[in-house]
Amino acid sequence: MNEYILREPDRKPLAEEWLNHEFYRSAVVLGIDIGLEGIGVYLRRGPQEIFARSIMLELPEAEALAERRQKRAWRHCRKNRKRRLHRLKQLFAKHGLPWLDADRMSRAHPFRERYRAINNGVASKEALSICIRHCVVHRGYDYGGTEEGTFPWGESPLLSKAAEWLATAYVTPELKEQIEQRAPGLVPGKNEEEQRNKFAELLRERLEWSQQHDIARVLAEHVKGGHDNLRTRARGYNFPRQKVWEHLETIVRKHAHLIDDVEGFLAVLGLNPNKAANAKEAAKARKRAIFFYNRKTRFDMERHWEKKVNRCPFAGKLGGNPDERCAENGDLNVRRWKALEFAATRRVEIEATEGKGATKKKRRCLHSLSASATRKLIEFIEKHHGAASPATAPKWEEGKAIILDDITAVHGEKAKPVAEKQSEWNKSYFTQLKDLLTPTLANRKKRASLSAFAAGHLFNIATADSSDFAPENVVTRLREAGFYDWRRNASVDFNPFPQVELLLGRRIKHGKRRGELSPTCQGLLRRIFAEHREALGGATAPDYCVIEVIGDPPRNARQRAERQKEIEANREKREKLFEQYGIEDSGVASKRRRIMLYEQQRGKCPYTGRDLPSNPLDPSLEIEHIFPVEMGGLSVDDNLVLTWRSVNAEKGKRTPLQWAGERFDAMLANTRDMRWSARKREIFAWGTIREDKPDKPSHYNADGTLRVPDFGNTTRTAQLARQLRAEIMRWMQVDDKPDEAARRIGTPSGWLAAQARKSWLPAEEYEKVRNNVTHHLIDAAILAHIPPREGMNSVRCKGIFYVESVPVRDPVTGDTTYRLETKALPELSPLPRLKHWLPDNGEYDVCPVWKPRRQSKTQSLGDSTFWRQVRPDEATVAQRTALKPEEITDADELLTTLQRMNIPAKLIPSRSALADWLAAATAATKADKDKPIAPLKLTDGTPVKNLWKFDSKGSFSSPVGWSGKRNPDGKLRELRTISLKYDRLELWLGYDHQKAERARRAKQPDWEQAGWVYQKRLIPDARALRHVKQMGFSFARDKRHKAPAFMQNKPDKPETHQTLRDLVLGGRLLPFSHKVGEIRKGDVFKLHLLPDGSIRKRTPVGQPEPAAALSTFYVVTALKHGRGNPVVKLTSQLFKDKEGTPMERFAGDVLSKILSTADDLAYVLGLPPAAEEAQKHGWRIPTSPPPPAAAAKETDGNLL
Repeated sequence: MNEYILREPDRKPLAEEWLNHEFYRSAVVLGIDIGLEGIGVYLRRGPQEIFARSIMLELPEAEALAERRQKRAWRHCRKNRKRRLHRLKQLFAKHGLPWLDADRMSRAHPFRERYRAINNGVASKEALSICIRHCVVHRGYDYGGTEEGTFPWGESPLLSKAAEWLATAYVTPELKEQIEQRAPGLVPGKNEEEQRNKFAELLRERLEWSQQHDIARVLAEHVKGGHDNLRTRARGYNFPRQKVWEHLETIVRKHAHLIDDVEGFLAVLGLNPNKAANAKEAAKARKRAIFFYNRKTRFDMERHWEKKVNRCPFAGKLGGNPDERCAENGDLNVRRWKALEFAATRRVEIEATEGKGATKKKRRCLHSLSASATRKLIEFIEKHHGAASPATAPKWEEGKAIILDDITAVHGEKAKPVAEKQSEWNKSYFTQLKDLLTPTLANRKKRASLSAFAAGHLFNIATADSSDFAPENVVTRLREAGFYDWRRNASVDFNPFPQVELLLGRRIKHGKRRGELSPTCQGLLRRIFAEHREALGGATAPDYCVIEVIGDPPRNARQRAERQKEIEANREKREKLFEQYGIEDSGVASKRRRIMLYEQQRGKCPYTGRDLPSNPLDPSLEIEHIFPVEMGGLSVDDNLVLTWRSVNAEKGKRTPLQWAGERFDAMLANTRDMRWSARKREIFAWGTIREDKPDKPSHYNADGTLRVPDFGNTTRTAQLARQLRAEIMRWMQVDDKPDEAARRIGTPSGWLAAQARKSWLPAEEYEKVRNNVTHHLIDAAILAHIPPREGMNSVRCKGIFYVESVPVRDPVTGDTTYRLETKALPELSPLPRLKHWLPDNGEYDVCPVWKPRRQSKTQSLGDSTFWRQVRPDEATVAQRTALKPEEITDADELLTTLQRMNIPAKLIPSRSALADWLAAATAATKADKDKPIAPLKLTDGTPVKNLWKFDSKGSFSSPVGWSGKRNPDGKLRELRTISLKYDRLELWLGYDHQKAERARRAKQPDWEQAGWVYQKRLIPDARALRHVKQMGFSFARDKRHKAPAFMQNKPDKPETHQTLRDLVLGGRLLPFSHKVGEIRKGDVFKLHLLPDGSIRKRTPVGQPEPAAALSTFYVVTALKHGRGNPVVKLTSQLFKDKEGTPMERFAGDVLSKILSTADDLAYVLGLPPAAEEAQKHGWRIPTSPPPPAAAAKETDGNLL
């Protein structure tokens, strides 16, 4: 086999060539670095920097669409119930039944009344009203009705959620069959087989229970016993709606003598719009329906579901209707097309035995299906689709036999597929094939990615009207028709990452302008280009764009926290590996890489298959390049393996295929169990693909020479990276030009960007510290200097990267070894232009970090937990939580909690009884979590299932930041903490005559000017005030309306009590005050820190200003009350932690600061002393108010 070796080129002419390239000389280049917590943006035109910032994006707390449909369904449910009750009230009035008020209904016992109604009957219209009203409110579920929700339990596909709903559901044989059909599509947790078996058993048990327990039986069991808390519960069972209606109809007919015109009453009460013959009649019935009322009729929902189906992306290109919707997976055309594409592009891994005796060996290879086997699979699908019943349909074993027969026909009797337990490849292959040949009902109902018309048309094109099923011909015809180009072109993703929307704007999701960019949300990058239009020469988009994105980017704060935990777990895993091999982790990259490669290879050599020495740092081992450096290979992880020095020397400057020749299949088998990525496996097998394939290009150039792998894109393309690249392609108008997009848009791997940074910014100039968020800006600047496509290759292939041997001296033995390092051409370094972002003292003239404010006013209300006020005259709040004995320290803690819950002392068990129960319950919990625990009971037998959790969210000392409602008796209910509190802190300038008088008595010069003072007040958010008023509190100026005593600073002194307005705002302003400034959350200030870490404040006149140890930027993160005093909390804008940053020089916590005095806040805002500010505006000293009149002595006369 020929050996292709490229000689080391002279790097200086290449560097000159790149410096004269438009990428460095004149083009508008944008670098984007998206990390876990921030985004770096660097824009330049030629060598001139235009814009550079690290952007800190505030991610939403949870997924934007998380449980959205379920919560919307809850809102609709409450609204539907309100409408049903309104219509029922009108029906009662018409037919002579009373409508009881809320107070009377709260004292009713509807389950007992319903039991009496179906047995002996009730004697009064009031009791009958309670029964009917209760049934209309709790009308049961209607699976398959018009409620929004894929399953009876809602939208969740989790098996655990289904089991939770099933535990209290009434199951009919029909519903059992429907759930069994949907069960294979439910997502299990750990121990899948065990979970599915338990679910099947639970479904069977619930069917047996339902056959023995109708509504009457449940009510009968409930009425037994004395105290309500000791009864068998009747609430919480999910009965079908039709069963509840039959129960309600029985009650009504049994009490016909209490209702005027019972038949007319039932006709209106039981009007069902879904039984109407057409949409018009259904809409008419919906306006009168009560028990069976829903927001949408069956006809409305059918139109709604049809509207939600995606449009087919191929129909218009094939001559069909561009608006045609995608078909279901169960459509015959779709099934045939999917099977054809699978058979033409997928291969199965087989194992064949060759030779006899001593020469006997096993060989593995990949098998492509023949045209005959492909045709048989299509015929199998047609037969399966046309089967009258599952019993007559062909089975999966028959379909799998087609594959086995084809393997035998091509490779002989001894060839067979590798067992699925030994091959992830085959496991995936046969799982997908089974879904195609014998899909479940749930999978058949899912929507495909194309329409039936497009599927049929593509099938005919690929097979030449069912005349040729050869896989290679199928692929060729599809490529010639342009199918792979259509599929490769970027499409609009309507579930974008927040990072993409921030940078490039939001796409319109509905209407005629669907897919277009929103005119009100164009994105940060377009705004930057508009603001710097003149400096950019009128450019509206970059000429080149280089992007780097972390592998698993978060969509929300919760995912980011999980990702952070994963990073910490990986760090712990690395530490354990070093400990396992008895090696100290000194931070040397080569040691870490050796251990990582050793673990990936499971301690084996990929070339020989033999075990490596037990120590990854053994001197007989060295790191080897799969694709040789001399041929253009780079030192990226996917191109490195750990092997012996002797094997490395023998392999030389050849690829594994060139070196092994006919032994390559056996060598490839050595790598089967290694933890390698798909990209690394492809590089190891480089040279095996001689012709272009739909998903992979050829490994050879047109002249037959071996191509160099694209090392610039060795990391997997994350979903965020795909979305970002697609939006940038549209912005740069190259979305329909894949080759031009590849030339102008680069996506280098994180490792490659790191090598460029280390080459251009040596350690003495810059050390990357992740606690300093400015590193995103620097990384983006480095990216903006890495040319796309050719530039990301080796200098041997006209790129900017080269490999150099670097000596490494062992500090213990003194031996010197050499390791290969990848570097970038030093002549291209941007270091001189980045000096102002790399200050020695860590101080910047301009803040390099920017945090955009939230654009949308729409946000989550806050915590969904409900709290209660323990006593009306106290600020303490509590939350009901499940009683978990393992979380209780001892019996004293449990006794104290029960006493604080306002339970009468005579009902609380003794301390010894509580200790005995706690010991028994804790033992049961530790021994067996599934074993039921005997409930804690009060002395009267009432079970205690929940406890109160106190003060977790603070107290109710101020109503700002809370939401709730007030009962008619004045008690607050449904208390929730909300994220909306204060909008801003205002600074006002006023004149204090008392202060001026004190200055006069102290004989201060200019004592009149001493009366000018700054004042501060917290202004609540307008939405927070609406919630305050909703709870019944007054925010008026009337001094007669005092705030409750528990909100006052001195509750026991009524003469000091203030209005709620004064408490919230922070007191009343001086007369004739003027507003001079305001501070909002998100404002950034440059603070000067003194050597002790404190903030430099205003110095008295005539005294020198102390020198600052560090001047850095802080951002306002909170506006709040601190013991009744409005304060501002600021947090470092540049540093997440002190370690490795200029903050290390200070003791204590300097990352956050609190400013409380009005003068300090004015100083931070840049305002002069109060007197100077008044003189600047020309404000006069107001006239002194008259002294308050002395209170008249109360006498009998003035009392009269």
